[in-house]
Amino acid sequence: LMDCEMPEMNGYDATQEIRRQEQSTTNHLPIIALTGHASSEDEQQCRQAGMDDVVTKPITLPTLRAKIERLLAQPDFRQS
Repeated sequence: LMDCEMPEMNGYDATQEIRRQEQSTTNHLPIIALTGHASSEDEQQCRQAGMDDVVTKPITLPTLRAKIERLLAQPDFRQS
């Protein structure tokens, strides 16, 4: 889970740095954005930064579980 509004380095920049470092590997770390903003523009910003999915605060356990299970079922993430 990546909080989009962290001090020092926000979640967008942190995700971009992770994705930059992944370029020299075959790994892809699943990243789910955790945000308090529910607009389509906010979701688009998360995806443009390299996040794989988005959950909006407050989150429920069933929603989070479904997002994680969906990501881990994808072939790209089974190797990470």
